[in-house]
Amino acid sequence: MNNEIKTGDTFFTTVELARSNLTPLKSYVCTGVESNRIFFIDDLGQQDWHYSNMFTKTKEATPVTEVKPHK
Repeated sequence: MNNEIKTGDTFFTTVELARSNLTPLKSYVCTGVESNRIFFIDDLGQQDWHYSNMFTKTKEATPVTEVKPHK
């Protein structure tokens, strides 16, 4: 999988970030890319950015079917 994050991609944080307005391992959506910076909307609803090496692109979502136990 190509880990390059583009606008519209979903990604999550891979390191503990100093800024308190991000939830560790929460998924965020990229709103723009400029050089090695990834822009997104943070937990406070404001646009923020971090360097791209702080993030990992999430894999494509796969459908999950709920398995119910037999009674």
